[in-house]
Amino acid sequence: MRSGPRRAGVKADEREGAAVQFTTLATRIPAALRRRVKLFCLEQELRLQDFVAAALEGSLHRAEQGRRKTVP
Repeated sequence: MRSGPRRAGVKADEREGAAVQFTTLATRIPAALRRRVKLFCLEQELRLQDFVAAALEGSLHRAEQGRRKTVP
C-alpha cells in the first residue's frame, strides 16, 4: 500500500499535447466486473484510466441533461 497523502498530478495527454489534471479515485468494485472491464479495454486497445474517465464524464453529462430548469 501507498504511504503518505494522495496528490493530484499532471499527465501529458498524447493525443492533444495538453496537460491533463488527474487524481486517484479509490472505489471497490466486484472482481468479476473488474475482469470484464479490463478485458473490454484490452480488446478495444484502451487504457482502463481512459475508459473510466469517459464513463464518468458521460454519466455526469446525462445526469446534468436530466435536471429540470427552474424559472427565476
